[in-house]
Amino acid sequence: MHNPSSKPVIMIVDDSTVNLFLLEAQLKNEYEIITAINGSEAINKAKSSPKPDIILLDIIMPDMDGYAVCSILKKESNTASIPIIFITSVDEADKETYGLQLGAADYITRPFNIEIVKSRINVHLDLKKNRDALESAILQLREKETYLETIMTTIQNGVIISDPESHSIIDVNPFFCDMMGTCREDLLGKDFREYLGSGEIFGSDDSQVTDYRDHSLLKTSGSEIIHTRRWFKTARLGSKDILVQSLSDITNIKELIKQQDINIIQAKQVMKIIHNRPERNISLNNHANLFIGCCTYPSHKEGGDHLLVKSVSSGSVGKKDKTFMSIKDQSGHKVGCILRSISTDLIHNAIIHQNPSMPLEQMVTLLNKNILKSKVFSLEEYFTSINIMIDHETSKLHFVSSAHPPFFLIRDQKVSIIGKPGEAGTNLPIPMPDYQFEKAEHCLLPNDRYILFTDGMTDIALKSGAHPLTMTEIQQGLENCIKNGHQYITEIMSDFMEWISEKSNGLFQPRIQPDNSDSALINQTGDDITVLWFEIESTDPTIERKLQPNTIVDIDDFTNRFHDEVMTTCKSRGYKISPHMFRTALTEMLLNAWKHGNIEDPTKTISIRIRFANDIHLEVIDQGSGFDYSNLPDPTEGDNILKASGRGIFMTRYAANEVFWKDDGRHIVAVFERAFDPLNNEVAYHNDIHLW
Repeated sequence: MHNPSSKPVIMIVDDSTVNLFLLEAQLKNEYEIITAINGSEAINKAKSSPKPDIILLDIIMPDMDGYAVCSILKKESNTASIPIIFITSVDEADKETYGLQLGAADYITRPFNIEIVKSRINVHLDLKKNRDALESAILQLREKETYLETIMTTIQNGVIISDPESHSIIDVNPFFCDMMGTCREDLLGKDFREYLGSGEIFGSDDSQVTDYRDHSLLKTSGSEIIHTRRWFKTARLGSKDILVQSLSDITNIKELIKQQDINIIQAKQVMKIIHNRPERNISLNNHANLFIGCCTYPSHKEGGDHLLVKSVSSGSVGKKDKTFMSIKDQSGHKVGCILRSISTDLIHNAIIHQNPSMPLEQMVTLLNKNILKSKVFSLEEYFTSINIMIDHETSKLHFVSSAHPPFFLIRDQKVSIIGKPGEAGTNLPIPMPDYQFEKAEHCLLPNDRYILFTDGMTDIALKSGAHPLTMTEIQQGLENCIKNGHQYITEIMSDFMEWISEKSNGLFQPRIQPDNSDSALINQTGDDITVLWFEIESTDPTIERKLQPNTIVDIDDFTNRFHDEVMTTCKSRGYKISPHMFRTALTEMLLNAWKHGNIEDPTKTISIRIRFANDIHLEVIDQGSGFDYSNLPDPTEGDNILKASGRGIFMTRYAANEVFWKDDGRHIVAVFERAFDPLNNEVAYHNDIHLW
């Protein structure tokens, strides 16, 4: 026990010097701090002078993890009484139970508010005093019944003494009677389990645990449900074992937290307004197309992962010549993550659009500087990220990694790891005061494929009891997927995500089950998982036809033949697009090219191309004078709804997943994802709000 006339002694154990520094800086004014960077050092210092009053212990450390350190300290008589609070970024209930069974007093999950950390420390210092007093009272129960009665009467926690085998209540204190809304006589002899709320379980093996803590729901005599933090400990009273429970009513705290919770649905809508939807196909120079795919699986209501894909023009011509991609992982998993995500990407978008020609490393440095200015992040909050800029003119990829996991390049059927710690382009996390970020470059080649992800991917097997996936294991998994003979990144990613799902032992299921279209994506791994992938595709067409129609009958005949040819090819190549949606887009595109583009001139040609890649690209090119495709009317609005024309482009947008124009409107491209999703029928990009 610490000396009340001096500062309490706190030992912080963490293999990260950054974490040690941040936590020590926040606690040193109120406590005497001892630090240890590994388990062996922690054990030695716990036995030395000054002896710590409480230990803040990181779980994930090399050689000896926090659980092993806790187990050793609790077995040693001279260290067993020191309260241990685990500090972890792993938010997992069953792991927490495991740690508490080893004897830990509490968990603090990163990121944390330092005032809450101090409160937890003080609570457990005081709690240790109370528990020591309570244990002493139990040991002297026969001689000091009056003393025990005084403690039972005055302690401001509910206390229950029960038989550990039958669970029948032997005694309670007045505070517990007040909590339950009944008198002592009505409680004595009753089975304590009768007062547990619906779904709560008081396991038979609880009697075998000497010291434990959990969160329980109790049902009062008025059938009200109250939230409690419950501690219990076995003791010996003469020749009989007893179970002493101490319960704190935390219902008001739970309600306060609920009232302060943010509206996740609204917050997600704000993120959509900031980003629109990620661009999927972006034209590059040298007859190349940049295909981009992504997926995000939060493990809570909303996680800290978010991504950005944006093409911009850095010159006066207006042609998009740079594409920016970013995948970010905010520390922690609480709902506040999405507020930091919104702030981060608002600033990031503004920087990109205000300074499109700025070198990438300067952009990230400016992002870091502005986030520090915003004061949205507390001292212990941060995010990791990979930021990429692709220069369409030079076919170069620039990247800046801020303490993020490496990513993968697939080139010529070989998988390479890029951005390992210490390599070019790797930096500290954001925000970091007075820090200049550095970049690295790669030359893009045809058919290059890149895969980026957050650290939830490497930790995906942790909750099932397996070790975290190493980058080498993930590399080997990707290499095995490539051996299946897949031609495009979407096919590789389909197999790769199935492989990842297998590694999670059912805790991560990245696809909607075919027998239940309403089933939710499952991520019970304890961490958010976000993946971003892209490929440099050739724009050479697979099928190309030319048409010079005289009448609409010629267009109809061609449409029927071409539609059947494409559907046959789709079936042979494994593409599952909607025949109805494809025919709708093809018909409307041909009619617009003939009627509005070529003005029904039979001497002018309409070119039709099909390209099979990660998506199916349908291109129709006319020889007309073009039009302003950036200012198209909406035929569903009141002024246009009764007009006889103007619905062709709207129908094309409805039928396709993506629509864009080239060559001043003479060249229209409709994109169809390789697997048709009937639930995703929103008009392509028509309802997006463009802030930038």
